[in-house]
Amino acid sequence: MTITYEIITTFDPYNGNAVHTTNGTNYKVEYSGTGLKGTLGHGHIAATRSSPGDTRCYKITVDFASHVNNITASDFSVDLTSVNTGGTAFESSAIVFKDRSGIPYGTFDYAGYYQMNPGNLHPGIVSTCPNVPPLPATSNAPWATTGTGVYTADANSVDISANSCNPVGGSSGPNDNTDVLASNTGLQGNAGIGGFVYQVCLENVATFTLDVENSAVNTNFTSTLNGFSIMGQALPVTILTFEITKKSSSSVLTFSTATETNNDYFTIERSVDGRQYEVIGEIKGAGNTTEEKRYEYADENPVTGINYYRIKQTDYDGRYSYSEIRSVRHKGISNVSITPRTTEGRLDINTELEDYTIAIYNAAGQEVKKMTGMSLDQSISLETLHAGVYFVKINSRSESETVRIVKI
Repeated sequence: MTITYEIITTFDPYNGNAVHTTNGTNYKVEYSGTGLKGTLGHGHIAATRSSPGDTRCYKITVDFASHVNNITASDFSVDLTSVNTGGTAFESSAIVFKDRSGIPYGTFDYAGYYQMNPGNLHPGIVSTCPNVPPLPATSNAPWATTGTGVYTADANSVDISANSCNPVGGSSGPNDNTDVLASNTGLQGNAGIGGFVYQVCLENVATFTLDVENSAVNTNFTSTLNGFSIMGQALPVTILTFEITKKSSSSVLTFSTATETNNDYFTIERSVDGRQYEVIGEIKGAGNTTEEKRYEYADENPVTGINYYRIKQTDYDGRYSYSEIRSVRHKGISNVSITPRTTEGRLDINTELEDYTIAIYNAAGQEVKKMTGMSLDQSISLETLHAGVYFVKINSRSESETVRIVKI
């Protein structure tokens, strides 16, 4: 699992001049005993200084490892705690869940408490102070969302009073303690979950005669991502060991299980780049057992270079999970190894040949590069080639070998 977080730069979404930025410790995301705690502030001091309409946000992104593929929307919930700001600013949060490929099911964008009114006039700017405060444009949700898998929440207890340049504290209300279940956001219960994105925003809702004046709001907002829960998940199979042994012309995979529950079958998958996998075999599972079981599969046609292997386990109701990834390198004819198969610009030739030629052909069969009089290991540049599929052919006096590569 990978967790990343970012502070989103102060911005003014109303075509104003967001001239004040934050540089103090009051604007941060930190790890605490309860989870990841974010603090956002507005005020006069350097650590929180802002102007009307400024919005400050932080974002936390959680991505599961590629082999974690048995979590579904009906099982997964995110645990949140929000502390209301006391009515002098507007706080709001959103979550979007990701599929097993790491792609969000939907989208969210912060629209704001005031929002832009017709004519692109800043609703946070008044002619004089005190003044009747402008009406906040809250007819629409503070978040603009698309698709499914999106959750939003806001605490609309703001009181900017008759003197719109001097907001007073409104009712803060109770903490917003929420468990967000993924299947309650429009996703099917069996939809795969590969992570989520969580964003919190705090908006300065004071008003001023000029957009560049400092805020009359002085408030901090703290919220916590407590973690997430996976309910009802019991691994159907526990893989104890997974090893690969290289033989002269084959890869032998051996693995063992400690227990199996509703285990239908194992699928053996292979990749040449560690990203795209193909199915090369299948082994029937033991169904239900508490005894240790050992399995073996021989790949009789490994590719030249590095072979990546993983085991996909599927149970009777269609749920599946992946093992860790193992790899082994095979050399081809005359001990020639050509790597990597997916490259940004360089190709490594490992061989004991002392006199050979390298020819590179595009997908149409046209020769685009040729090198003669090569000897032993070489590293060649493909930077002049366009992105696409190519075939690299190694020719010696009596034999040749061709491999497919991808230039990205």
